[in-house]
Amino acid sequence: MNSYRSNHVSIEKHYEEREVIIKTCGSLYKKWKAEKRFRTVPKEGLTFNVPYIDTGEGTVSDSKEKSRPLVLALHGAPGSWKDFSYVADYLHNVGARVVVPSFPNFSHYKPGIFRHSDKEKAQYLQDFLKAIA
Repeated sequence: MNSYRSNHVSIEKHYEEREVIIKTCGSLYKKWKAEKRFRTVPKEGLTFNVPYIDTGEGTVSDSKEKSRPLVLALHGAPGSWKDFSYVADYLHNVGARVVVPSFPNFSHYKPGIFRHSDKEKAQYLQDFLKAIA
């Protein structure tokens, strides 16, 4: 549970970690393989269990949630959604919905498969957002 003091009032929030399974980067890896950029990319893509927090209720596409600003917070490496726990509390308290997914860490797959390139991360995020919509 996160706890901090603001204006001498203790504020405590707890956001339950959620998880969604996504399959990602298949079309990107097929393209890379055809271009002979990499020999070892899996043509079918990769499957990830994505841990994340979401300060909203329901799905992102629910009408109640559509009226709130959506903040998608992205951590660096290393990191996880936990890096944003205090910021998520603040933004939620001022009316925003905050979604913070964790990127795959370097222990998920042997080196050289998910390279953490900008294109892979962008595809990962697109597939994540589709999955929680």
